[in-house]
Amino acid sequence: MNKYDLIHYISSLSTAIPLIVGLLNLRRLKSVMKVFLGLIGFTLLTEIVVEILIHKCGTCLHIPHHIYTPVEYCFYAWIFSTWLPGPVLRKLLRISMPIFILFAFLYSAFFIDMHSLNVLTGSVASIIYVMLSAYVLLGLFSEREKSVLKLFRFWVSAPLLIYSAGTIVYFALHELVVADYLMQIWLIHAILNIASYCGYAVGFTCKEV
Repeated sequence: MNKYDLIHYISSLSTAIPLIVGLLNLRRLKSVMKVFLGLIGFTLLTEIVVEILIHKCGTCLHIPHHIYTPVEYCFYAWIFSTWLPGPVLRKLLRISMPIFILFAFLYSAFFIDMHSLNVLTGSVASIIYVMLSAYVLLGLFSEREKSVLKLFRFWVSAPLLIYSAGTIVYFALHELVVADYLMQIWLIHAILNIASYCGYAVGFTCKEV
């Protein structure tokens, strides 16, 4: 097993870390934290399906990711809508959910091969995640007098911001960089993924949203 395979498996299994922590603290989780736990569970399920397909077909099939991306977007859109100030922003973000689903479906069905990586849909989602995470974090740092490290919002927004920014860079270079260098970039991206899920796990230990 080479280092890429090792990091790949660790990255996939890291999804289980916040899921376990969340389940251990399930009784005291607020509703928005339980919704996020549902997203983590769905993510782990997707990772398992992808691994089964890889071992069965001998190659990475991206069909599950075409389904995962719009579902993930809906989870995040709902979660962040509960943290946005004012009914207009909340409504706009929730309206974007069916729009994004339609966009992702049409693009996957008519513009790319379902077996290919959906770079455009993933990039659009990641850009929105960066903007939402940055907005929430700026609000936390400007309004809070106490440490933000005790807030669930911080431990969702900060890792998501870093990982999504890395995803944008990875997708931007996906068609421009030769395979050897792309694997190095993917390695950094996978490590960011592991760190993000460790951050989410810390979030489930927080008492405040």
